[in-house]
Amino acid sequence: MKILVNLSNLLLSEALHQLIKEREPDAEIFLVDRIATPGDVEPDMILVDAGRLDQELFRDWPQSKVILVDTGLDDQEMAGLLVYYNLDGVIATNTDAELFTKALRVISRGELWLDQRKVKSLMHSNGPIARKGTFETLSEKEKRIIALVARGYKNREIADQLYLSEQTIKAHVSRIYKKLKVSNRSQLVSLVMKHPLIKTPAD
Repeated sequence: MKILVNLSNLLLSEALHQLIKEREPDAEIFLVDRIATPGDVEPDMILVDAGRLDQELFRDWPQSKVILVDTGLDDQEMAGLLVYYNLDGVIATNTDAELFTKALRVISRGELWLDQRKVKSLMHSNGPIARKGTFETLSEKEKRIIALVARGYKNREIADQLYLSEQTIKAHVSRIYKKLKVSNRSQLVSLVMKHPLIKTPAD
């Protein structure tokens, strides 16, 4: 089992490295800050926090399972990240060592890992922005942009899809944030999950 630790916090990265080595002595663990180029290692799993989570991670290691280390995200942002990045699991920093290693084994088998308390919280939380009438203020173009955002497209890629400039897309996204009272892409995706009016387009 090859595991890449890619966290913003160096101290936490070192702690996870040590923990995994103690409990999974046959595992190979790498710290991303000590890798010269992505091609130097082909990890089976990547442990990442929200600060290091981006699409480049999936382009550099497309075959790796990606696990989010939850350092205190709210339910709305967590739901958005799960969908936006199609994560293989979420592990909270307050997880005990035994459960942590169990989670790694479960994910390595191709199963999804999510703490049961977090599952219940996500299922029963509608979020403060999911109000009736909010989506009715959106134009068809804005709905199309939201759908593309939900599929992981960046502004430049959305601009290419809609034959608009990247600056125009940025302006649209900014207006969408204000209308829906969200502040980032993961919150927007979380809202899309709960609303039937926004459909993600087929390829």
